Amino acid sequence: MDQGRAILHLPPIWMWNSGST
Repeated sequence: MDQGRAILHLPPIWMWNSGST
């Protein structure tokens, strides 16, 4: 499984966490 693909399939939660800081 490609981690990059999983990120694209899943919502940009990691992005919100980065901006939330």
